[in-house]
Amino acid sequence: MLGLTLRRSLVVGLVYVIGLEIVLSRSIAGLRSLSVREFALSITEAVGKAAVQFTDPVVAMTTVWTMGTIILVGSIVYSMRRLARYEVAERL
Repeated sequence: MLGLTLRRSLVVGLVYVIGLEIVLSRSIAGLRSLSVREFALSITEAVGKAAVQFTDPVVAMTTVWTMGTIILVGSIVYSMRRLARYEVAERL
């Protein structure tokens, strides 16, 4: 999705990973619901009930399902709109 929107999508992706995933989601509790790392930890803890236990509180599974669905549907709709307006130059 970033590749459709920005020319420097790699830079934006790296800033997201470093800024949000590593720094902000660990220090600000409200941003955990947007963190892919926290989603993965929640799913891992739900699947491996007694075998896996984390010391940090993870995001509730209802939040994972809700935010995951919202982000997935929003991304698909946005990508479809961008691709519908995308024009390929013809070669004569």
